[in-house]
Amino acid sequence: MVLAHDASCFIDYFGAAFEAIHPVVTPNWHFGYLSDEVIPALREAGVTEAQVDQMLVANPQRYFGGSRP
Repeated sequence: MVLAHDASCFIDYFGAAFEAIHPVVTPNWHFGYLSDEVIPALREAGVTEAQVDQMLVANPQRYFGGSRP
């Protein structure tokens, strides 16, 4: 598993109509969501630091062909 996300620092093309339909989605469209929300929730659920490291560092390096130091 590779843990990652895409985000945009500013999105203005959806507008109020989209936010009214998808109120849960838009508040989490920011660069800090993974580090501020997802990773702490994983840790609370019992995911170890080694497992977080595997998802954030080791697996992406293996997938993209880099070697792990």
